[in-house]
Amino acid sequence: MRRCGRVWVALGCLVVLGVATACGGPAGTAPGVPVPTAAATASPTEPVPSGTAVTVGLVGAPTEAQAGDTFEVAVSVVSIVDLYGAELHLRFDPALLQVVDQRGGAAERVDDGDLLVVRFTAQNVVDQEEGRVDYAVAQMPPSKGASGDGSLARIRFQALAPGVATITLDDVLLASSKGEAIAWTAGVLGADVEIH
Repeated sequence: MRRCGRVWVALGCLVVLGVATACGGPAGTAPGVPVPTAAATASPTEPVPSGTAVTVGLVGAPTEAQAGDTFEVAVSVVSIVDLYGAELHLRFDPALLQVVDQRGGAAERVDDGDLLVVRFTAQNVVDQEEGRVDYAVAQMPPSKGASGDGSLARIRFQALAPGVATITLDDVLLASSKGEAIAWTAGVLGADVEIH
């Protein structure tokens, strides 16, 4: 499923742009109209200077935990400009970690982050047996592209048993309001949590 997933964000952005164009959408979505480079986001952020490197990584993973503990890991983005869609794939050790919801029960999906105003979800699946999270979302008109720093998704884990649990951000695709891929550099893409 992960290999097929890379088309979700591009397809979603094309659908979004098609709807916007057909409906005479907002400035920045119709052909020939420039897209703002420092637009408002779901949470207050400062405009990002052009030329600043976009960084993607995992934040929040503890180095140690006790069996039974829960903790949250976020996929963060720093210095983004005009983000409209995102796709990510994350792996974890299912023998040592379980993705849980806010009540502590097994989760079938993860929480949206605070950066995008999510209006289109192409994929949001937790495969506990395989130890995988597949997530692809996009905004919809009339929202503007997100700029600044924030999180794409938040994943809540419960430590199941003693051992060293690895969490790895496998693959990330970021798309602008024009449906173009946004280049990024790697922050921390993996974390090891020692469970006692």
